[in-house]
Amino acid sequence: MMNLLSILLLGQLTPGVPDERMWPLTGALARPDGTELRIDAARVERRWDAVRKRLREELSDESRVSARAVVDRKSFRARLRRGPSGVYRVAVRADDTEVLAERLVLGPPGDIPASWGTAPAKLEAARERLQGLLRTAVSVSREEAGATADLQKAFLKSLVAEETALAELGLKSDFTATVGLLGRVCELLRNAQIWGARPADDGPGALLEDGESFESLEQMLASAPAVLAAERKASVAGLLCLLAARAAENAKHLNALQGAARKAAAALEGAAPGFVAAVEATAHVGEAELPELRRRLEALRDELVDRLPEEARR
Repeated sequence: MMNLLSILLLGQLTPGVPDERMWPLTGALARPDGTELRIDAARVERRWDAVRKRLREELSDESRVSARAVVDRKSFRARLRRGPSGVYRVAVRADDTEVLAERLVLGPPGDIPASWGTAPAKLEAARERLQGLLRTAVSVSREEAGATADLQKAFLKSLVAEETALAELGLKSDFTATVGLLGRVCELLRNAQIWGARPADDGPGALLEDGESFESLEQMLASAPAVLAAERKASVAGLLCLLAARAAENAKHLNALQGAARKAAAALEGAAPGFVAAVEATAHVGEAELPELRRRLEALRDELVDRLPEEARR
């Protein structure tokens, strides 16, 4: 059974230097000259499984780009329209058949490492603001605060601002599970039936969806720091896995791997010592140590997140 790192070791796709509009991509493919190809790239995002207390991966419905290419001397070149930076599953199809698929980091290479240091504080601040909005919703529902038109307007305006900021952060960072969790709280609060409706003391009946209540929203918000901590580690391990595989293919990528590991180590305050030690070792890894390091990083990532179903089957 071929795992993800095995696939990457056989990598035949190489991203070029991105510009403001396009992402260049080259590939090697043993097909006759003139073979027409379609290249589809979908961003790999995470979601939080509250039942299993675990992250899972899925392909974005929105962050998808595609291009056409033609095989020439067993190679091809494509230019993908720029999207949000991140890890993408890139699939190459000929005659509607997938002939090649790899994970690639698309976009400026420093974008994901930069988000490790800046996004967590923004997400925690958003969580605290949502806790305040939840308290307001509970007070209105219990008639402790009057459901005035001005309060309703201010409440909904604040929610829209939070949703907009979270959506932007989801595109600019690699913390899509945490963004999704907080976005779900926004959605439920925005649709709460508390304005001019019959009071619902503790929240049951105030939310439109079965199984959701003010108490469940409190639990979501309380779980967000743990989700963020898990996702930060998953993001670090996942990116370092990809960079380590590239470094094994070509030693010129070793500096990029070490640089990303140094940024990760600086952003991992409070993480498990064993995890931090693996990241710090990556910052100083040599070529001979890459095979064992890749296995260690992959094991750390797989402890945290379920891979895409199509990759898990390989």
